[in-house]
Amino acid sequence: MLVVQRPLLDHHLVLLAAAWAVPAGVTLGGALRAYLARWQAAALAAFLVLVAAGLGQQWRRLDPAGLEQPAEVGAAVDRLETLVPRGSVVASDLQIVPYLAGDRQPPQLVDVSYVRVASGDLPRDAILRDSAGAAAFVVGRELGGDQALLAALRGRYRVRVRVGTITIFARPR
Repeated sequence: MLVVQRPLLDHHLVLLAAAWAVPAGVTLGGALRAYLARWQAAALAAFLVLVAAGLGQQWRRLDPAGLEQPAEVGAAVDRLETLVPRGSVVASDLQIVPYLAGDRQPPQLVDVSYVRVASGDLPRDAILRDSAGAAAFVVGRELGGDQALLAALRGRYRVRVRVGTITIFARPR
């Protein structure tokens, strides 16, 4: 995952920390017990944890580029702001766009992730039902390949704007 996932975001690292905690702890504990006295091992472990935490925090502060959004996200936010009033309900599978535009999302669609869509936990009819009152629907990553959903959205919204790989469906103001 560390090699393939780009960008590697903070929430990915949280998941990896839990996965690596047990093997790292067993390895470090065994190595320290074999080579150091008990108090030396505890002092060294505490020191290494503090150094790692400090380096991690410094890395995050000095390299915020990994947290920046692609240019098309900013362009989609700008375009969405011209299509619907601020504070409108906007459904999306790219939740950062309505968030940055100052809009609200239908509660049932706050997490439109690949896992929910692919597993069937969030079927197309539920997406359409839960987004029925939305002033706009922003389609990006997860739903862009669902032709039946896109056809339904074209029937529901008269305005359709394409910003890179993102499509914004909206009702006229």
